[in-house]
Amino acid sequence: MITDLDKIGFQLIHSLHGNISILDSLFVFIAGYSKIFMALILLIGILGIIKRELSVTKEKNKALKTLFFNMALIGFLILVPILLSNLLRELIMRPRPFVVFDIIPMIEQEIRPSLPSNHTTASFAIAGLFLTHMRSYFPYVGIIAALVGFSRIYTGIHFPLDIISGALLGLLPAITYLLVSRKTSNKTYQISKRFR
Repeated sequence: MITDLDKIGFQLIHSLHGNISILDSLFVFIAGYSKIFMALILLIGILGIIKRELSVTKEKNKALKTLFFNMALIGFLILVPILLSNLLRELIMRPRPFVVFDIIPMIEQEIRPSLPSNHTTASFAIAGLFLTHMRSYFPYVGIIAALVGFSRIYTGIHFPLDIISGALLGLLPAITYLLVSRKTSNKTYQISKRFR
């Protein structure tokens, strides 16, 4: 049932190509160069975090500790979803839509497993970094990540379920971190209040 809906969703989205040439060009560009511009967005985010930590914290020692923690957290937020995505792909071994429907994708693509989408996972993991550290920019990076995912369907490379699972997998560490830090900070606040 879900795979049938997934195939129908793919066919609906992919059937849009060839109708408006500017959309074709836009989504081919996004699908083909997403690694480059998402890496640039990641670099901008990391530099923004470094600048903020060094300017906010007056004590150099404390600033370096906070910076080290944030860099380790960034590694966790980005690498864990990508590693999980690669592992899941090899376990699930779902064929790509261009193989299933015997179509030619709009961008050159190797025949590898499809679920989840690595590009989408990485894009949403980067968006997760902004969710945890620079929340006011998250909507913009989230929209870009969503466009990356959509472009992968539009160009015939992924099914919608590949994109949805990639997005969830990419955001999972960030959401987990926010939930854990919220519970931890509430407990810390309550404990410190008792000792006043």
